[in-house]
Amino acid sequence: MNDATRAEMDEVRLRLAAMAEQIGVISREIAAGAGSETGRPEARETILQVAERLYAERRRRGKHFRETLFCDPAWDILLDLFIATERGRDISVTSACLAAGVPSTTGLRWLHILEDEGLVISEPDAHDGRRRFIRLTRDAMARMRACLAEEMRVSHEPGGLERVSC
Repeated sequence: MNDATRAEMDEVRLRLAAMAEQIGVISREIAAGAGSETGRPEARETILQVAERLYAERRRRGKHFRETLFCDPAWDILLDLFIATERGRDISVTSACLAAGVPSTTGLRWLHILEDEGLVISEPDAHDGRRRFIRLTRDAMARMRACLAEEMRVSHEPGGLERVSC
């Protein structure tokens, strides 16, 4: 088996694990009888809403403290790109750097690290040759879904943690 085939199989395994986690969350809700008087399961946070909540929480701290005090540019970029992908939006390199809440040189350095890790790819803008878009790889999307599904599961467990960060 060659390296490309192994990589594809690893990607499929990660995607299946994320889907299994989502199915498990839904199954536990149904089995627990969570819901209103009609027996319908209550609306829970979606994975997208979890990502948006985590990103918003990180930005709120910047209102009270210097934003770079709680600096985690890689996570901020991954969250922003996940949200953008789920919403069908393109994110430019400049926007990705701004999403990290750090100086552009630091944001660019983290984008290169994420690219070296195989989590993001850079693509040219078909309409403006001066601009490039950043996207999560399929593997990164699957890993973000798995991480956020775990966050959702843990934060909704009875007597569980109020909030857990991946």
